Amino acid sequence: MPRRTTALLLHTLVAVHTLPLPVRYVASHLGQQFTESPSSALPDILADSGPLTPIIFVLSPGADPTSALIRCGGVEVWRVPGAHDPS
Repeated sequence: MPRRTTALLLHTLVAVHTLPLPVRYVASHLGQQFTESPSSALPDILADSGPLTPIIFVLSPGADPTSALIRCGGVEVWRVPGAHDPS
């Protein structure tokens, strides 16, 4: 295969060009809600959680949810039975 043909083929297969097609397919067959990212606001996540649905943080290097937890803790009252309150 000539270099130019290879370059053109690779250019057409780049994810930037191929990503919209499966997104449109999923949106048309399953619904638009399956193509949108869920909310990452901690109060929204907290509202969806419960004793049987815990919140699990998957962190990447440099990610620190501590300040968001402290801010959310000011709004919500989190009590763990048997836990000691350090304040």
